Parts: sequence; structure tokens; C-alpha cells
Amino acid sequence: MSNDLIKESAELQKIGYRLRDLRNQRGLNLRELAELTGLSPGYLSLLENGKAIPSLQVMLKLSDTFNKSLHYFFESRNSEQQYLFFPYEKQFTVGGSNGNRQIRILTPGEHLEIEPMHITLEPEIGAEAGLATHEGWEFLYVIEGEITLHLGEEIIVCKQGDSICYNAMTPHFSENRSSENAAGIWIGFKRALS
Repeated sequence: MSNDLIKESAELQKIGYRLRDLRNQRGLNLRELAELTGLSPGYLSLLENGKAIPSLQVMLKLSDTFNKSLHYFFESRNSEQQYLFFPYEKQFTVGGSNGNRQIRILTPGEHLEIEPMHITLEPEIGAEAGLATHEGWEFLYVIEGEITLHLGEEIIVCKQGDSICYNAMTPHFSENRSSENAAGIWIGFKRALS
């Protein structure tokens, strides 16, 4: 394989990785992103996997959809940088379908091995999607109220000041069974902890 082809392949992989990351941050599946962009789910999948070369028009659609500059998809990340700063106005909040669950994404737009979130649960609110399983680990620190975690067959009530770390492959969901608001800092780790 020539150096030019290797370079082109690496650029396509970078675009695909960043596209998938943005889509996942927004909680969109390929079909939903296709509706937003006017592109087919199959084509978006090819882009995410570095198997298609996007036109400028496609890149502009993606940039507009995610409110990112074209440069974002191509820029190199400085591996020497010692910190990443995320001002409040760059963070975004997603909510449940009934508005009783708010999740503030604390590190939007970056490719980190961790995903910290501030979660607020109104009283007597449970999981909307049922049990979840995924790669990695999760950590919760309760900063207000009580959050009840269902981990497999176990039910664990975490009160203010409590923390817990668990393998996210264990079927899990959270709820607020109390009559008061609950809030916590959740951190998802994309890799297993050693």
C-alpha cells in the first residue's frame, strides 16, 4: 500500500471515528442521523467505518448537523496537552422523554476514555429504557438525595456521599424511589479498570 493510500485511509478513519463519537454523544442511531442529514443510514455507516470518501457537501451537512467546524473532523489532537477544559456553555443537557431525568454531558466533543455526566432525577423516577449493558465500567457519586441502582439481581440504595463502581456488562439501571430530587456524578469508563 502506498504512503498516499495509507494517509487517506487514516484520514477516513479519523472522520469516521469523530462522526460516530458525535452521533453517540447525541444519543442518535444511524436512522435518526440519516433523517437529520438527508443521507442514507448505509452511507453513514460506511463513513463511520472509514469505507467511503465524503464529498464537501456531505461534510458541510455533517458540520451543520453537529454544529462543528469542518476543521473539527480533520484536526490532530495534541497528545502533549496536559488538560482539557470544558466551560459550562460548551456542555449540553439531554433529558428523558418525560423531562424528569436530566443528564448534563460534562466533556462534549472530545475523545476521552472516560465520560463524566451530572445526572438529576426527579422524585419517583425510574429508568426509561430498562436494563442496560455495555462495555466498560461506571462510577457513581451521589451528591444529593438517594439513587437506587439495580445491578443484576441486586438492589443498592446509594445516599448522599456514597459512591459505587461497577462493571457495566452487569445489567443495570437507576431510579429515584424517594420523594426528593436526587443528583449524582456518573463517570463511564470505556475500558476495563485494572
